[in-house]
Amino acid sequence: MPISRASEELTISPLSIPVTQSANLDCSADVVYNISLEGQLRKTTRTATTSTTVNVGTRAGAGTSANSFNALAIAPGGTIAYALFTSTGTVYYFDGTWHASTDKMDRSAVGGTVDPITGEYYLLTSVNSGAQYQIRSYTPSTGAFVYRGYVSAPSSSYGNGDFAFDSAGNLMIVLSTNGGTTQLYSISRANLLANSSQGQFTYSSTNASNSGLNAVVNGIAFNGDGTVFLGGQYNVRAYDYASQQSFGPTSPIDYSGNGGTSTDLASCASPATLTVQKDVVARVASGSSDQFVLTAAYSPQTGGSSSQIGSQTTSGTATGIQSNQLGPIPVKTGSTVTIGETMASGSPTPLTQYASTTRCVDQNNNVIPVTSSGNLTIPSTSSTAVTCVIRNAPLAASVTVTKSVQDVNGQNAQPAANWTLGATTTATTGTATQTPAATSQTTTATGQVSWSVAFNASTSRATVRVSETQQTGYQFVSGSCTVTSLDGSVRTITLTGAAQADVTGVAPADRVACAYVNKPVPATTLTLRKVLDNTTGGTSVLNDWTLSATGPTPITGKTNATSVTNAPITAGTYTLSESGGPAGYTASAWSCNGATASGSTVTIPAGTNVTCTITNTSRAGTVTWRKTSQDGTTLLGKSEWTISGPGFTAPNNVVVDCVVAPCQGRDLDPAPGAFRLENLAWGSYNAVETKAPAGFVADRTFAFTVTGSTAGTVVDLGAQRNSQQSVPVLPLTGGLGEHLFLFGGGGLLAIALTLLVGVRVRRSRRRVG
Repeated sequence: MPISRASEELTISPLSIPVTQSANLDCSADVVYNISLEGQLRKTTRTATTSTTVNVGTRAGAGTSANSFNALAIAPGGTIAYALFTSTGTVYYFDGTWHASTDKMDRSAVGGTVDPITGEYYLLTSVNSGAQYQIRSYTPSTGAFVYRGYVSAPSSSYGNGDFAFDSAGNLMIVLSTNGGTTQLYSISRANLLANSSQGQFTYSSTNASNSGLNAVVNGIAFNGDGTVFLGGQYNVRAYDYASQQSFGPTSPIDYSGNGGTSTDLASCASPATLTVQKDVVARVASGSSDQFVLTAAYSPQTGGSSSQIGSQTTSGTATGIQSNQLGPIPVKTGSTVTIGETMASGSPTPLTQYASTTRCVDQNNNVIPVTSSGNLTIPSTSSTAVTCVIRNAPLAASVTVTKSVQDVNGQNAQPAANWTLGATTTATTGTATQTPAATSQTTTATGQVSWSVAFNASTSRATVRVSETQQTGYQFVSGSCTVTSLDGSVRTITLTGAAQADVTGVAPADRVACAYVNKPVPATTLTLRKVLDNTTGGTSVLNDWTLSATGPTPITGKTNATSVTNAPITAGTYTLSESGGPAGYTASAWSCNGATASGSTVTIPAGTNVTCTITNTSRAGTVTWRKTSQDGTTLLGKSEWTISGPGFTAPNNVVVDCVVAPCQGRDLDPAPGAFRLENLAWGSYNAVETKAPAGFVADRTFAFTVTGSTAGTVVDLGAQRNSQQSVPVLPLTGGLGEHLFLFGGGGLLAIALTLLVGVRVRRSRRRVG
């Protein structure tokens, strides 16, 4: 896969040498630079029919006998150029004028390039008479040289060449060989960075003709459209490298007409490139028996027959992206390329036994469409780097079903063992064989079970029906199946319960991952609760009553007893009741929290905690009595009483006979001489008559008691009879007795009558007179 630029720091470190200005080198298309042995920088501009070459600035070795400059490199944007004075290993830089730095490499170099991602200057060195090419990097900010690794050169190498990066940071090395060919080595960004042992790089290689050049190739440079400039000592020619077809003037560009030779080429641009990689999910044959050959065929934009770009064969037993890849190879933008694969010679498994998918993206991870026959068009964007991955897997789908269980609060899901999960495969196209054949398995501690579904062809399809067997005490929370295809696309099926659900359209190499999540069913509990209201003096306690609920799980017990407090029950309808309580109390209706009671019946849903409460209130007492004459036949009104007992304290302990409705005091009976006291608390009372009716003696005192057995009823205390006051006796002797009293009274009466008659006589006389 291509290396994302996001994985590396996209900054170019500041130079330790004092760059005062930009080199302002021309980065236009068809512009290429070279450097001579003497250090003269030249700019060549190519057109459809001709080309021109001009000197740029003064030569780096001006004023000296310097004649060993090489390894020209230009940073992206043309801001700075580098070269190496190979006689001393000194790094030169060009910012409009050549400068010598203080940094020196301990050997010479035949090629140079700038990493477009890090800004480091890379140098290519030929050693052992061209048998090996070593790569080093130079960091301008520190002046440090780092040995990176090497590639082995072909036996026909001339010991000369050059290299350049593409925009994705892949490295291409061109080595000159005898026989009029060049060898292109491509090192992927991943392999370049992974070579920590500094040994030989993993690379792919491609041959191409360089006929028409008057010397071996010593320089390479690019246009952003994929055009490759191959330079020799005296001239340079433009190529479509992949098709080995040259462009431009019929004759190569000749440097000799402008004073000298060339040792290296460079440009600002990165080439358009194509890379084909192999991703092996698994091999059908064991070990390294099955290997794949990657191919790319190319039809140039300018015409001509299709040509083979190159091929690369995988090796080893590793799965995933293989280290052997095709490219990166320079290709023309806008051209059509056909990529494909075959089985390598000696592989026991035919390609038809593999599912295959191809995905192509550019350096920015934009998807490039690929047809079913492997055709794609290289985007016309300058310096685009296309990477195609052909992914293979055996004709088998994997099915994994996972069970996890949350806690009762729906959190902390954990893998669950000893659950039965099911999968049944039915072929819809071709054949599909499930292994193991059993349609259900029991989970282990991992909470997983799995099956493999083998297909007979890449076009075969199947439906997989998954399920779980629900366990008592648990409930379904959620479930889903995710199907990941070989091309990386993902689709999700939502499971709505433990019942069977179909995953349709399962294809070879699909990964079907299903998951069921359950949690314990919350306990269903019932609490029966008694509340007492002894405001009117009741003396009972909670445990005087027994509370009961009859239904699917009957419970009974005293308030706060374990048997009726958070008692586990089965959901359903229950009838509530109480028993055993003393007299004198009134029971309220049942009220329930967590469910709705209807009278004494409540329906309790599963997984709820319900509390049902009944309140008992002590009833008040009522007493009546009558105030009568001695013989009990006559009610005597307007007597007053003082009551002592619960709720009667001075000055509110006086009871006055109510004789006119409505009654305002403690006596609520408006009949004179009739008394009614209500809302009496339980306890003992004393009534003392403090004022009797006129002519009667206040001589009554009585006691009464209000208890649970009498509360709520009217207790008649009966007639409270009064004695009439006695008349005093007057004796005849020894003083004025009764007779004298009567006589005196009679005499007074006679006098009164005489006076009245006299008055009437006088009045009569006045009227007459």
